[in-house]
Order: sequence, then C-alpha cells, then structure tokens
Amino acid sequence: MDMENEKLEMEQMKSELASLKYILSERLQVEDRSIRNAMALQTDYINRKAIFIIVLSLLTMVTAPRIFSDMAGLSVAFSVATDVMLGISAGCTLAMHWPMWRIHWATDNLVTVAETVQNFRRQYVLWPRIGLPMCCLWLLWMLWELYGMGEDSFGFIGGGALVGAIIGGCCGLSMNRHIVRSADEILRQIDQLKR
Repeated sequence: MDMENEKLEMEQMKSELASLKYILSERLQVEDRSIRNAMALQTDYINRKAIFIIVLSLLTMVTAPRIFSDMAGLSVAFSVATDVMLGISAGCTLAMHWPMWRIHWATDNLVTVAETVQNFRRQYVLWPRIGLPMCCLWLLWMLWELYGMGEDSFGFIGGGALVGAIIGGCCGLSMNRHIVRSADEILRQIDQLKR
C-alpha cells in the first residue's frame, strides 16, 4: 500500500513539475515576444529617422542648385559640391541603415542581431567626426563666395546661413544622439533576453 502511495505521489509530483515547466516555458515565450516587439519598435523609430534624413537630403539636392546659383548667385561648382555632399550623406545613411532594415525580430538569431546593432551604433558614433568637418568646409566655402560678392550679400545671406547651419547642426547631433541611445536600448534588451 505504501509503495502504491509513493508511486502515486511521485506521479503527481512529476505531473506538477511538468505543469510548472510548461507554465514557465509559456511565460518565457511571452516575455521573449514582448521584448522582441519592444526592440522592433526601437528599430522602427531608428529607420523612420533614416527615411527622414534621406528624403530631406534628396529634396535639398533638387532645390539647392536653383537656390544657390540662381537666387544667391553662388558658383555652379559650389552647387555641384553641395549636391555631391548631400548625395554622399544620403548614401552613407542608407548604407548604415540597410542591415537594420533587414532584421527580422521574430526569427533572427540574437547574437547576429546584436552584432548588427553594435556595428550600426559604432557607425553612428563615428558619423559626426565625418559630417561636422564636411559641413564646416561647406559653410566656409559658402562664406568665402559670399564675401567676394560684397558686404551686403555676406552679411545677410552669410548670417542666415550661419544661423541655419548652427540650428541644423544642433538638430542633427540631437537626432544622432537619440539614434545611438535607441541602439543602446536595443543592445540592453538583447542582453536581457540572453540571460
């Protein structure tokens, strides 16, 4: 009789353990899904910013020659250099974001995703080191050409360009900082899932 009770208790304990394992497995799957969804939302935010940057660059490429050459009287070389700079910026942004667009959060291996996000983050941290000097050279070239046109052009258009460059630079650095923070948050969440 005792042997039968022990077997019955053992079977009941096994059944309860299996039930607990199932509940824990379901909870972990739900938590995994919710964290992956949160990471996907962060990635969507990052990718929307990239689309904004690319569209803004392309629109500026279309309008810049007319504004700089026809309206402001700047050289054709300056307009062409502006378009080249904007094209490089749009191309680099596209190249940096392309791996992020290809992530499938529901199925991709987290180690591979972490490497992709880490590489993306590294590129965004380095981007101001390239973009800021490039913009400063562009602005100096513009001011040099305006200076040759006379004091009125230099003061009016140059002052506006300088204020615009400062505001644009601050907005760009702020966007860069937000994107890096979003990448950091994704990496933190991946680390949390790995544990």
